[in-house]
Amino acid sequence: MVDLKLSMSTSEYYVKDSPTKRASRDLTNNTEPGTLNSLREENCLIKQPVAEDMILRRSQYLKPKCRVRKISSKAAVLVLIWTVLAISVIGYLGNLTILFHLNDDLISAIVPAVVFVVMALLSGYIADNFIGRYKSAKIAFILLFATSILQCILVTAKQSIVEYPLGLRIGLVTFTSSLGFGSFAILLVTLPQIGLDQMTDNSVSNITSFIAWFVASWFFGVWFSEFSSTTGLFCFGDDFQTVWSLLSVVSMSIVLISDFFLTPKWLIIEPKSPQSIKTIYRVLKYAAKHKSPTNRSALTYWEEGIPSRIDLGKTKYGGPFTVEQVEDVKTLLRILALTAPLWLTFFSFQMQLKIVYNIVLKADPFGNVTDSQRCHSHVIMFFTYESNLLTVLFLVVYELVVFPLIGHLTPSSIRRIGMSVLLIVIASFFCILICVYFYFYHDIHIALAYIYALSVATIFSILYPSLMEFVSAQSPYNMRSLLQGYLWCIVMFSSGITELIITFSISKYGLAHHKLIFSSVATVVTLVGFVLFCLLARWYKRRERDDIVSVHTLVEEVYDRYISNRSVL
Repeated sequence: MVDLKLSMSTSEYYVKDSPTKRASRDLTNNTEPGTLNSLREENCLIKQPVAEDMILRRSQYLKPKCRVRKISSKAAVLVLIWTVLAISVIGYLGNLTILFHLNDDLISAIVPAVVFVVMALLSGYIADNFIGRYKSAKIAFILLFATSILQCILVTAKQSIVEYPLGLRIGLVTFTSSLGFGSFAILLVTLPQIGLDQMTDNSVSNITSFIAWFVASWFFGVWFSEFSSTTGLFCFGDDFQTVWSLLSVVSMSIVLISDFFLTPKWLIIEPKSPQSIKTIYRVLKYAAKHKSPTNRSALTYWEEGIPSRIDLGKTKYGGPFTVEQVEDVKTLLRILALTAPLWLTFFSFQMQLKIVYNIVLKADPFGNVTDSQRCHSHVIMFFTYESNLLTVLFLVVYELVVFPLIGHLTPSSIRRIGMSVLLIVIASFFCILICVYFYFYHDIHIALAYIYALSVATIFSILYPSLMEFVSAQSPYNMRSLLQGYLWCIVMFSSGITELIITFSISKYGLAHHKLIFSSVATVVTLVGFVLFCLLARWYKRRERDDIVSVHTLVEEVYDRYISNRSVL
């Protein structure tokens, strides 16, 4: 800590007896917020030319450097490798329904999605409060290894399993897919937080870089599994399915072996936190019973020292709880309120995505499809809707090229979420144009389809890292995994509901005016969600904080004096 008196030049500053301590003491004794500014003006007189010179020197000293962000933690890099290997196994589970001729079965598609939603919330709560994040991830690795073995057995015994009754085939495929997607939900909730736990001494910029690379690793694992399985089936036929299932077993074996040997050396295992749900319930229950402060006696203030505001706040809001517990509950409620419009946004976005997917996949219901149109459809499907390769490329280009150039202009996580929601609104109008063109010509407009595909990849590359960064930065430490699971619950729940709507309405009848109506309704819902998010984001940014002392202002004063003293020396 730099001494305030030593860091100030005597020719430039005239400081009386400890203004920082005096300001803190006065604020503790219920001094009005404006008193701190008057104390600074009275006790810290800075000449105007000296202040301007200080600002100039500080701007030169803090000039942003153009360099690529690096992840210095070996354990964080290990977490990224685990993500790629694990998700590459998950990507092949969707082919089991096609392999066993269950394309039109809803049970094998709905049950894994329900298991994902339940496990995302449940695993976040268990990881935060009971067994810790690392043990949860290790259990998910073991379950995923068992899933890869079951998948290998099913693929190897395909000829005999196909002859089984339909109910037995549905049960086998549903159980394997549910086990895999449940493990996938646990990993999505716990692995990002495990990686962030390894970067305790890193800067905020490096932590943001890890989150971006995690999302890129996730999409790369999906692309790798889709590309390798498709290419292998095209080149080697059905025999490649057995080879791919064996490769999934090998990849999970690599994850478990690396976990066994490298975790004791590299990984930092954080201790488990107190039970957050119990604290939330107790605080909300107490707040419901004590909505107003207790009537205080006239003899309360007979002593010379007036009680601090924080003690009165504890009596009013927290009662027997600590200040940190009450603030954690208030922060959780604020985050839940801010993310409430995302239910509407994700629902409408998934609806539009599946409508365009249906149009691209079945561009001409009368069969008049040219080779050029079929080629464009396959390119669009490959780069965006099925494997999201463009999202990986955008994230890599941003980390290696864009951020070193204009990284200092990067907005906050809330603004980036708002930008992505605005892009969803813009993309919804392109979806309407695609549906209008399909309504009149029963074909897809290639240029509009490419523009929509680029907008989808841009939304994915901005929205997911921003959401994960916002939750990791704003949520209390003992609730991070729970809120992370809540976000993934929003994504998967909206995807499942739109899948049911598409299956029972658009895919069943295939009428063009149905797609136009659904896309128009989704656009209106997107606009409503965008307006609500902007209002709630403004409220969240302007919320009142219960800080006793203006810590940021005091630290900035010390920092200014340190920079000026360093420049003089």
